[in-house]
Amino acid sequence: MASQLTKLRRTKELILALLKKHGACYGRELEVRLEGKDDIEHWDVYRARRQLVTDGRIKAVKSHCEAVFFYDPEISPELLNTIVERKCALIEKLREVSSEEQGDKSLGKHAETVLLKALKEAGFIIAARDVRWFMGKGYPGKEDLDFLAFKDGIWYGVEVKNMLDNLKWQESGKKDIRTILEICRILGLVPMLITRYLPRPYKIKLIGEGALVITYDKLIVHPDFREIADKWRRTFGYPVVATSEPWGELIKDLLNAHEYAKRKQLWQRWQRGD
Repeated sequence: MASQLTKLRRTKELILALLKKHGACYGRELEVRLEGKDDIEHWDVYRARRQLVTDGRIKAVKSHCEAVFFYDPEISPELLNTIVERKCALIEKLREVSSEEQGDKSLGKHAETVLLKALKEAGFIIAARDVRWFMGKGYPGKEDLDFLAFKDGIWYGVEVKNMLDNLKWQESGKKDIRTILEICRILGLVPMLITRYLPRPYKIKLIGEGALVITYDKLIVHPDFREIADKWRRTFGYPVVATSEPWGELIKDLLNAHEYAKRKQLWQRWQRGD
């Protein structure tokens, strides 16, 4: 309990420092800026900022772009409005780049393309996409997995998540971690989750379940959006990489994950449905 209170207090201090420096930040910006600091997770930032608002130490306002901004009470209304207007324009552009209307250039689809190349370079054979069936077994729900991959006698159910938010363990109406594990359990595949970010407690739980987790930290963006990605980096502190090619460390992480799966005999475990 004491450690949780210490983390909450530290998170509050970091939020106050960020708002003092930047004037105003929206919720996701605060969460991503504080990733990796003192084991702080997104939910820690959420709780801390709510308490700061309740205590009157910071203020919150819902903007015209629907993002909630948190700000230093000492900031002038004119400066607050200038910051919110500038950041809302970039938030709306982020939503545009994330949308399905961008086709294969959208954040999600483009990341799948880059990760597909990475898997192939790491020696995986991609047997199928949008996977709900395998070896006569079918998942009865509407959700599916991004890839069915094979290497050295092991079959993997691969899911790619390229997002600033973290994938939820359980989330109503959306494909969550629990659903990904259930699909793999029914089909008898080793789950391989490849994602920009995942909370440490989720990683530990997934490894305990016999799944593989590869995190790559930076938001993958199509090179056509390099200019706007640089603005997201400068304005929000977002870790982004504008590329169409996988990088060496990513390929190495995939190879290490596969070696771990062989060593721990995860394929046999998921075939048995343990």
